[in-house]
Amino acid sequence: MKRFYFIFVALITATVVWAEIPKQMQSYYCQRGVEALMEGDITTGIDYLNKELKENPKNGYAFAWIAAGRASSEEYGNALTAINKALQYIPKKDIQYTSWTYSLRADIYLELKDTVAALKDLNQAIKIDPNNEEYLETRGNVLFSLKKYEDSNRDYQKIISINPGGVMGYMGLGRNQKEQGEYDKALGNFSHVIKIHPEYSSGYSFRAEVYLKQKRYNEAADDILVALNIDEDRKAYYLMLEEYKDEQKLALLKAKFQIKKTKEPNNVYWSYYYGTVLENNELYRDAIEQYQECKRINASSMFDERISVCYSRMGDFSRALRYVDDALSVDTTNADLYERRAYIYGEMGNRAKAIEDLTKYIEYYPEFYYGYYRRGWYKHLDKQHEAAIEDFNLAIILDSTYNYAYDGRGRSYLSLGKIDLAKADFEKILSFDTIPNNNSCASSAYHFLGQDSLAIDFIQRTLQVDSTANYDAACTFALARQADSALFYLRKAFETGFVRLHHISVDRDFDAVRNDARFVALIEEFTQKIEKANHLGENTPIGEEFIVEVPFTTSNGVTKVSCTINGLPLNFVFDTGASDVTMSLVEANFMLKNGY
Repeated sequence: MKRFYFIFVALITATVVWAEIPKQMQSYYCQRGVEALMEGDITTGIDYLNKELKENPKNGYAFAWIAAGRASSEEYGNALTAINKALQYIPKKDIQYTSWTYSLRADIYLELKDTVAALKDLNQAIKIDPNNEEYLETRGNVLFSLKKYEDSNRDYQKIISINPGGVMGYMGLGRNQKEQGEYDKALGNFSHVIKIHPEYSSGYSFRAEVYLKQKRYNEAADDILVALNIDEDRKAYYLMLEEYKDEQKLALLKAKFQIKKTKEPNNVYWSYYYGTVLENNELYRDAIEQYQECKRINASSMFDERISVCYSRMGDFSRALRYVDDALSVDTTNADLYERRAYIYGEMGNRAKAIEDLTKYIEYYPEFYYGYYRRGWYKHLDKQHEAAIEDFNLAIILDSTYNYAYDGRGRSYLSLGKIDLAKADFEKILSFDTIPNNNSCASSAYHFLGQDSLAIDFIQRTLQVDSTANYDAACTFALARQADSALFYLRKAFETGFVRLHHISVDRDFDAVRNDARFVALIEEFTQKIEKANHLGENTPIGEEFIVEVPFTTSNGVTKVSCTINGLPLNFVFDTGASDVTMSLVEANFMLKNGY
């Protein structure tokens, strides 16, 4: 519904503030229609307003509210039709409704990317109501996007003259000045905002952005932390992650966080923000320590999820599974946790459990393509090709431009010997996947269409714009049976953090080099390195000490402990004198046959 969600609030507020509610708005159907729209019931609201129009076909106000309802549902064509009728029938002397209707049409044109028409309507709205700050701000933003800074500045200066105690005029000027490289002037405007409204987080985050342009990282860090502390300011969060990456800047930020944590030991967000910075810098062990500190303050599933993500990126999927299980035990309705656990199960080779979790994820997001694609991919790996194709079909219906869904379906068609259908999918990929990047699979499509030279050319161009595409490059060269290059890029992928060992074991792109002694040695080398890096063991938490109370049950002198093995609930006999942990062949065979 985008920004149109707020139209109803704005209008109802306006009708209270304006001197008099128009008589045509006081009818039964208009009142009921507006009430329904305000409650979010768009269909009922429009139905009532249409009933009003049957009785009073020239009620421009009813058309205006219908337009608002249509716009909120993104029915822009119908909204424009209603607006045109509204402007035809609303009395010209009604400044508020007339100007607002022009501004609404401008908003719709902006959604349709027609800035020329939007500016024309904004100009008309401002001509009718020249002191309306909202219209001036909107026009200022449009002019800014068109790089017409002087015209944009005039709108913001007008806002300041109307409301010198507000923030938007100064914020708009400061942003324009920052964009033009006038950093000192921009700092002056943002600093003024902070003086008059010290609780307004954007003043700090925008000023931090200017400080960063001037390489004043210390002042920028201070402003970022203030903005985060006020209301978790998103711009400040983005700047923190993107601008503090090298060792020196990271050390500066670390000192800031340590001071904050000392002053406010029970403020969980200082450890959390610091953890996200460390995680973003691939310092996963250090990030985990911060998230463990968060858990000691507040046992939230959010922190277990972040710990799970860190372990996944370290290749320690056993511990990643443990922490995502902990998160789900607290919040069983968090659909994203099922998708995360499905990924972990997939990396552990348990495709049956991955498919099961993705089915739960799809129940929450039945109109989102990605769940179907991922489930289809695991079915493809499990050689359930017909079922995989069904999921890929759904993914493509929901997003006809998602290249990997065509790639997966094409591979499944190949596995079933349906060559023409596979060829059509790979050709479809090449029809729109034309720009080399790390999300492209055009090189794969070229290979399956028998054009390895084009596949190699495409992946080489991808590496020029994205040096992280090493794994895809390894796949491309392996498919082309160029073992030397495949092994070279696979090593680079490992050296830059690739840890998905099971994925490599089932990735058929490497079939041509899988028996090459150098490939075997490379996999063994990095398997040992990853295991050594995660040497603390599956059940040893990092940076955490705690006492766990384990429930026992006793029957006929035998003490049993409830447990789960890879998600399968079992009971183990507890024996303090046991020298080993054992499991019967019956359970072992059951687990083997059922994907545990």
